[in-house]
Amino acid sequence: MIILFIALMWIIRPADAPSAVAGDIEFASGDYPAAVAAYDSLLRTTPDPARIHWRLARVTVCIGDVTDETGKEEVYLKAEAYARACIREDSTVSEGHAWLAAALGNIAMNAGGEQKVKLCNEIKEHLERAITLDPRNDIAWSILGSLYRALGNVSWFERQLANIFLGELPAGGFDDAEKALRQAIGLAPQVIRHHYELATLYRETGRPAQAREEYERAMILPPVLASDPRTQKAARHWIEEMAGDD
Repeated sequence: MIILFIALMWIIRPADAPSAVAGDIEFASGDYPAAVAAYDSLLRTTPDPARIHWRLARVTVCIGDVTDETGKEEVYLKAEAYARACIREDSTVSEGHAWLAAALGNIAMNAGGEQKVKLCNEIKEHLERAITLDPRNDIAWSILGSLYRALGNVSWFERQLANIFLGELPAGGFDDAEKALRQAIGLAPQVIRHHYELATLYRETGRPAQAREEYERAMILPPVLASDPRTQKAARHWIEEMAGDD
């Protein structure tokens, strides 16, 4: 019950779309198929489909996160379609841009080099738009932090090659990643992903003590999303690995 209450506090936004609360409750409980059904039923009657489409993008991304590798891309492509529908209907909805970025980020994982560069630029564009529309959008800040962390791992030489042959990569690096992830944590300290991503950044930049602290924080928070237990398991793995290196 406590876990569900925490999830509801983070997920449900009655002022945004009161009719979506039933679907939000199903989403918070982890029953993603029921959430999809609840949101789908609203699309036939709602005067504001954009507010439903971003929620469908969110739940579909979360389904993709716990789908077998062979089926992930199809799910994320569906999430992309929902998010783009939201933006077509109302481009001022911050969540539509944030969850489009989330879907595209997952699609980019298996994209070719040129497509990956194009997606990186589009992802950053939508995240910046999401944050401009709603500076308190912790998901947008968190994904932006992950994008900056990935860019920080691109060497100068690799970036030059990409710029010559694939197109220009967006600017950003480890310092930007830390600022964005800390912003996400400040807005939503109960979200496991934010702490895990910051811990991974610290680990990759040679700060094991800080990495351990953030992994430990991720481990003690109550799971809210279906992917959270897997994230916590990965955090535990890294802590054990770092202990072995001591």
